[in-house]
Amino acid sequence: MVNNNVLALSEFLDQSKTPLLSLSINTLDFSIRTSNCLRKLGVKCIGDLAIKTDTELLKTKNFGRKCLNEVKECLATMGLKLGMKIPDERQLEFPPDDN
Repeated sequence: MVNNNVLALSEFLDQSKTPLLSLSINTLDFSIRTSNCLRKLGVKCIGDLAIKTDTELLKTKNFGRKCLNEVKECLATMGLKLGMKIPDERQLEFPPDDN
């Protein structure tokens, strides 16, 4: 379930240049089941989630298609997707403003 809070979050991130992938997944509006499954997997931030694949998530007990779709929808609102390659933590930072 994705709500307006997620959209407001992405707008805030665009304005403040906060590193999106380092934000806690607790800032997202996931169902209790999805949140519990992600916690069991050790997913703490959006970057941890974005590098997971569909298969990895679906192997988790109680994590089914409904949870998977919820995660995909939420990531899509931020311009992200599952299975992303993030080779270096430094790439999580936004470039400085030229102003």
